[in-house]
Amino acid sequence: MVTPEDRLTVPVDLTQVNDAFGVVCARLMFVALPAAMPVAVACLVFQKKVTEAVTIAAGVKGW
Repeated sequence: MVTPEDRLTVPVDLTQVNDAFGVVCARLMFVALPAAMPVAVACLVFQKKVTEAVTIAAGVKGW
């Protein structure tokens, strides 16, 4: 329902790339890489805090 191309979400944009070029894994992964980068960077930056939170939530002592 969103017509301007600059307002498309990542999954819709990936689908359009897939529809336009056919099923080519290299192109699809090249387009998906920038979408995954912020999540990967956030995981690296907050890795220790996430590990501590999971450990506390699981009830493991020693932290």
